Amino acid sequence: SQDELRKVMDSINGLLLPGGGTNLILRKKTDRNIKFYSKYMRVGKFLVDIAIQKNEQGVYFPVWGTCLGFQQIVLSFVKEPNVDSFEGQKNMSSNNIFLSEGPYKMFSFFRDEGEFSKVEQEK
Repeated sequence: SQDELRKVMDSINGLLLPGGGTNLILRKKTDRNIKFYSKYMRVGKFLVDIAIQKNEQGVYFPVWGTCLGFQQIVLSFVKEPNVDSFEGQKNMSSNNIFLSEGPYKMFSFFRDEGEFSKVEQEK
């Protein structure tokens, strides 16, 4: 239930949405043009929404999505499920925004310890 999920989210300090093989968007059997979010996607969106609320309230609550989990995060910001596929492998360098200079808290230790420059030099 949503209450149980809220309790879990209140007892952890971050959210990991893993990769895997399931459908985030389904099509209606009677009309293949009608798309809707799977239960897995709806629960993931609910968790992402809670994480956003926590961050807006000033609670640092990182969200990490790997492969399918990253797609789930992206779809959490889309009102209608109108995406058919993700072609991120064609744009891998643009997916690594967390390594760039910026206000990102999760990977700030790279910059603080001089590790960021090592990563940049290895490219």
